[in-house]
Amino acid sequence: MSVARNNAAAFCLFFLVSVSGLILSACESPGSVGGSFTDPGTELKDTAFAVTGVETESYTTYSGRLNFFSAGQFNDPLFGNLNAQSYIKPSLPGLTSDTLRSDLQMNLRLILDDNSLYGDTLSTADFDLVEIDQIWRGRAVELYDDIDLSQNLVGSFSVDEATDSVDVPLASEWVQRYRAYYNTIGANRDSLYLYDFHGLALVPRNESKIIPFNPSRIRFVTIENGSDTSSSITPSQWAYTLDRSNATDAPTGSSKAISTFEEVLKFDLDLSREDLGTVNISRVELVFYQNNQALQSSISGSARRPAVNSAGLYFSRPEDIPASLSTASALSRAFYNETDGSYRFDITGFTNGVLLDGTDDERSFYLTLQSNNGILGSSLLYNEDGPEDKRPKIIVTYINTKDN
Repeated sequence: MSVARNNAAAFCLFFLVSVSGLILSACESPGSVGGSFTDPGTELKDTAFAVTGVETESYTTYSGRLNFFSAGQFNDPLFGNLNAQSYIKPSLPGLTSDTLRSDLQMNLRLILDDNSLYGDTLSTADFDLVEIDQIWRGRAVELYDDIDLSQNLVGSFSVDEATDSVDVPLASEWVQRYRAYYNTIGANRDSLYLYDFHGLALVPRNESKIIPFNPSRIRFVTIENGSDTSSSITPSQWAYTLDRSNATDAPTGSSKAISTFEEVLKFDLDLSREDLGTVNISRVELVFYQNNQALQSSISGSARRPAVNSAGLYFSRPEDIPASLSTASALSRAFYNETDGSYRFDITGFTNGVLLDGTDDERSFYLTLQSNNGILGSSLLYNEDGPEDKRPKIIVTYINTKDN
């Protein structure tokens, strides 16, 4: 019995070793990009190729129903004087047996995202809530749109350095008109609400800071007099628009990039076999460096810009821009490297495909900041005229073997 067990154990060991050897042999492919198995006598060698012809393109895109909407004013010495105005409309819940009483009070509850403030953090920002005077739909609002407002002031509020939330009492006349739609039971209830009740605009009154709001944390809170209970109504529509003026040119050797697609970097890359070769490539990176010196020196100590933690790289036809920047998956996404101030895009797989199958000559590369999510992100990236060690480049890592 013990002999049989020993023979069985020996066979299993032989089988596992054989299978492992086959797997390792299959993974070892010196002619493929991204191969990671090397012989003991190999070494890795980096070669850099310059990226030239970086251009800046400007696009207009949609600014409604995003993850955030922004409101406020701030004069940025580098990126211009910004005036962001936002729009919000309460939802109309489905018909229920509940009605809103005539002694109803309503507050707009706003929760602030302090991590993404844009402007003077120590200043106080003042806002008015003004009734909107036109039909609008969040998904149709574009960044530079003009939305008509009435003269009807519905509320006001301020945000200082200690404010993390605010409850804004809303004017009784506006609340009573909302209550009338809420309590209506007619078949045309929803269409009347759509065409005749337009919501509120958050209008900044002073130059201070721009505040991003998360619509998922915003509520219209209803309170009935003499009652300790309250209920909340979520927004159904939200958007923001932006006026940017007096923007200065980017410093020599740098290009602006803005998350709203107002500034997008466009360039081409030569990934030809003649330059890169076809064998022993381990990794290919596209590297852009941020001009931190210019960013930091252009803004005062108590002011700040929203942090930009990532950038996206897209490969697209010009006629598909800017739609593909919002709807398509990025070719590669890079996180900001604080050690050397860089964004490093892994394009190994893409390069492999180009070397094997070629590429579409009608497409170009586009670099965007973060995502167009309603927070106003901006940065400066060095181009080919920047300092020699900060110019954009492709870094190709080769596997050096005894035979090459």
